[in-house]
Amino acid sequence: MDWPTFHLFCRYMEKKRHDNIPWLQAESDFYKRYKHQVSSNKIIDNLKEKLSNLKEKQIETLQIYGDLNLNIELKSSTISKQKSQYHISVFFVFLMVCIGGTTFIVPQFEEIYLSAGATLPSNIFLQYWPVFIFTLVLLLVWSQLCFWRGHQLLKSSLKANTYWFDRFLLSKCSITDLKQLTSLLISPLDTKSHEQVQEMEKDELNLNQEIQYLIEICLFKLDKSLLNRFYFVEKLFIILQLICIAALIEGLYSPIFGMGTIFG
Repeated sequence: MDWPTFHLFCRYMEKKRHDNIPWLQAESDFYKRYKHQVSSNKIIDNLKEKLSNLKEKQIETLQIYGDLNLNIELKSSTISKQKSQYHISVFFVFLMVCIGGTTFIVPQFEEIYLSAGATLPSNIFLQYWPVFIFTLVLLLVWSQLCFWRGHQLLKSSLKANTYWFDRFLLSKCSITDLKQLTSLLISPLDTKSHEQVQEMEKDELNLNQEIQYLIEICLFKLDKSLLNRFYFVEKLFIILQLICIAALIEGLYSPIFGMGTIFG
């Protein structure tokens, strides 16, 4: 389910558990009544499982999750889609130009040089154009995975940041911020697991408001670190793209410049 439905689920379960209705029965009734709002989110599934197994303060914890607002759209989520589409578009335009140049233009130059009893001058692009394409493909795949992972962060499991590919795709700041967010998300289940939340509970502060405030700060930091990562990936892609374009231009124009020497 999505975050708005999860908050509704918690408020619904809080009321039913307060009336001593068994968890499984109340959960089944909820899905029958709100079946049209069901979707997939592993973080929510994880939280629901922990809530169902909670032995102490289950109703109070349900109230906290019911009052929280975790349906916050990150700017990086929108940016990742845009940059992903842009990188794919630029790559395919470059690929089409390369295929057209090596398939139609270069053979024409070879015929002209052969008719003059000369050989086509060698250049870096004509010799190594598969290497240029392969390198660009690798960077494109990595950039797409970075954008995809950043977009999927709040839709994965709570322990996703421990996977090896997260360390490959995300920056250290993003992983740190994600760990802090994970700790905050599960803090209502066990306030002792988060030192700051534990102190707030001792001081009898409003945990709903305080946790919401901490989550929003953490999401802001995570959003910023993801955007920095995306801009870094984009810079690498643009630099390599410019190198490939420069090599392509040199490869297509060098035969033209060489004609002056042959036919001059």
